[in-house]
Amino acid sequence: MLHLVLAALLALQPEPGPMDAFQSNLSGARVDIDFECSYYYHKQDINGFLEQLTKSAQSPGPADRPAYIFHGRWGYDGAAEHYVVRPEGGLLADASYKEGPLTHCELITDGSLTAYHYLDPEASILYVGADRVAFPFVGPLTWCMTKRFDLELVYDYARAKVQRVKASWRGYPTEVEIYDKVNGDYRLRREVWYDPAMGYLPRFYRGIVYGGDNGKSEASVREVYVTDARLCSAGGFVPTEWYCHMYNIDDFSSLYPSYDHTTKLSASADSTLVRFHTLAFADRKTAVRLEHLEGVDRAFAPGGHLEFKGTVSPMTISDLKTKLGAKAKVSNRPLMANIDVLEENEFAAGSGSWIPAIYIIGGLVAALILVVLAVARRRFTALIILVVILSSSGCHRERHEQVPRISLAMTPSPMLYDPSQSQITVTLEATNSGSAPLQVYNINAGCWCRKVDTSHLPARIDVGETLDFAVSMGGSQQHDPQRYIITLETDLGNLTAPVDHISFPTHHVSPPSVTLSGLYEGQESDDGESFEVVHREVFAPGESRQEGKLKFPPEFSVTQVASRSGKISFAPQYTCTDTTYRARLLDSRVGLFRQNIELLDSDGHHIIDVPVVWNRVPFCSSAPSRVVLSARPVRTFLVCPDAGVELARVLASPTGVRAVLSSPREVTVSLTDDAPSIIDGYIELETTAEKQTSLRIPVVRYSNP
Repeated sequence: MLHLVLAALLALQPEPGPMDAFQSNLSGARVDIDFECSYYYHKQDINGFLEQLTKSAQSPGPADRPAYIFHGRWGYDGAAEHYVVRPEGGLLADASYKEGPLTHCELITDGSLTAYHYLDPEASILYVGADRVAFPFVGPLTWCMTKRFDLELVYDYARAKVQRVKASWRGYPTEVEIYDKVNGDYRLRREVWYDPAMGYLPRFYRGIVYGGDNGKSEASVREVYVTDARLCSAGGFVPTEWYCHMYNIDDFSSLYPSYDHTTKLSASADSTLVRFHTLAFADRKTAVRLEHLEGVDRAFAPGGHLEFKGTVSPMTISDLKTKLGAKAKVSNRPLMANIDVLEENEFAAGSGSWIPAIYIIGGLVAALILVVLAVARRRFTALIILVVILSSSGCHRERHEQVPRISLAMTPSPMLYDPSQSQITVTLEATNSGSAPLQVYNINAGCWCRKVDTSHLPARIDVGETLDFAVSMGGSQQHDPQRYIITLETDLGNLTAPVDHISFPTHHVSPPSVTLSGLYEGQESDDGESFEVVHREVFAPGESRQEGKLKFPPEFSVTQVASRSGKISFAPQYTCTDTTYRARLLDSRVGLFRQNIELLDSDGHHIIDVPVVWNRVPFCSSAPSRVVLSARPVRTFLVCPDAGVELARVLASPTGVRAVLSSPREVTVSLTDDAPSIIDGYIELETTAEKQTSLRIPVVRYSNP
C-alpha cells in the first residue's frame, strides 16, 4: 500500500520545465567575463543581417560604426551576479559620457537584493533595493533589461499562462516556453527557445507587448539571438555572444492576425541593434563583490540610510546584508515630499514666468524710494512723489493670468491586498489647485501596467474641485512607497504631477523561487541541501485577517528558526510578522525534480506558490546530460566534483554515432555518413574515478536523414 501511495505522489509531482533546467545549469557556473557591448541605430530593416548571423557561430556585427561602445565585466559565483559597465566611445558618445543607453555603474544582485552605485567621482551613494533597478543594463543573460531574463519570468510572469512546445531553431532542436498574460488592453508575451545541448541556454528569445486602446494595436518587440556559449570548469554554460534587436511595429494586429511564436516579424521604422561579445573568460573561485567603492560613504536602503565610516572595503552580497542588518528588509524611509506643482508647471503653455519680474520691479521701486528720500527737501514733497511712484509701479495690481496646477492623490493608501489577485483597484483623485478651470481630455498613467478608466472624459474641473479616476494595476509586491508620474492632457497644456501610493500584500514569501544544485550521488554532507524561507504576514490589529500557513513538500524536513513582529514604519496602523523556516532536502534520488512550497489560507485555498527545483547528479555525469544529435557536432563535458577525474577512452557507441575524446574531460559527438534516421542509445566512456569507472551518456536523433 505504501508503494502505491508513493507512486501516486510521484505521478502528481509537477514536471520540471526547461527554465528549471536552465537555472540548474546556471547555478553551477563560476565565471568572470570581460565584454564589449556595441549599440547600432538603424534606419532600415536589418532582418537580412540577422538571418545571416544565425547561420554562423560568429559574426563581427554590422558594417557601420556603433553609436555607443561599452566595456564591462560580469562575474557570477553560483548565487550572485556582479556587473561593471563603463563607456568607451562610439559615434554619439559625448566627452563627459553623461548620456547614452546604459548607465555607467557597478551593480551586485542575488535576485532578492540589488545594490548599485554610479561610476562617477562625485557619486557617493550606494543604492540598495529589492529585485530590480530603474534602468536597463547588460550581461551574458541580461539583454538591455532591468534584470536577468529568467528572473523577469519568475517575478513578473509567475501567474502567466505557460505553453511548452518542441521546435527546431535554425537546425537546433529546442524546447520552447511561451509566457502569455493580459494587462488591461495590452497583451504581453515572452517566448524562450531553450537548447538542451547548450545547458538549456536560450538560442532565441522574443518579448512582445501589443494592443492598447488607441485602435492602432502598436507592438514593441525585443528579440535576442544567442550565437555562442562556453562551458566553465564548474560545469555551467554561459553565453559569450548575443545580438538584441529592438523595434516597433505599427498596426500589429492587421499585419499579423495569426501571430504565434514561429511568426517572422519586421520593424515598421528605425530599430536598435545591440551586440554583446566576450573579450576574456576566466573561472571564478571566490564570491563576487562590489570592488569600486572609492568615494562611497553612505547607503540608501529600503529600511533607511546607513553612513559608512572611513574607507569602504569591497563587499560581497553577504557583507552588504550584514552591514545593513534590518535596514535591508524593514523600510523606515519617510514618504517623499510632494513636488511643488506650481514650480513644475511654471513654464507650461498658458502660464508666464512672472515671479522673477516682481522681484526686479520691487528692487527698482526700493532704489527710487531711497533716492527720493535723499533729495527731497520737504517731507510732504517726498510723500507725494512716493505715492506717485507706488501708484505707477503696479505693485498693488492684481494678476489675472491663468495658472494651471493639478494635485494628485491615490486612495486608499496605505492599503492591504490579496496577493492571489492579479489586479488591485484604487481611486486617483485629481484636484484643480490652480487659478483657472481645466478641461481634461486624456490621462497617461506612465506605464502600460496601470490602466486608467477614462470613459467619462473629456470633463471639466473647476478651481478647487476634484475629478476621480478608477485605476487598476498589479500589486507592487513591495513594502515601501511607490511613486508614479501621471500626465493630464488639458486645454491649458499637459500637466504632469507625482502621486505616491503604498500597498502591502497580506502575505509575501521570500525568496520567490529556490534552486538547489551541486548535489551529487552519495554526498556525505548536507552543504547546499538546505535553505531558508521567510513568510511575511501584514495585517491590521483588531480587524479580521487572512490567515496563511506554508505547506512544504514531503521531500523536505522543516524547522521554524525565528519569528519577529513589529509596526510598519510607513503605515503604523499595520503590523507585520516575519517567520523564518529552514528546510533541508531528504530526497537522495538522482535526477531533476520540482515541487512547490504552497501558502494556503485557513480554508485550504491557494495563495502563493514557491517553486523548488533540485538536481542531483551521479558522481560522474555530463553536460549536457543528454545529446540530441543534428547535422552539427555536439561537445559534451565531464562533470565531477573531483577535478582529478578524467575520461580514459570510449568503450561503446550506437550505430551511426562517432564519439571522440577531444580532451581529458570532453567528448565530441557527431553523426556518421550512414547514420540511421532514428537513434536512441548510449555512449559508454571509461573514467579514472574509483567510485564510478564508467559513464553512460544518452544520445538521440529524431530527424529524417
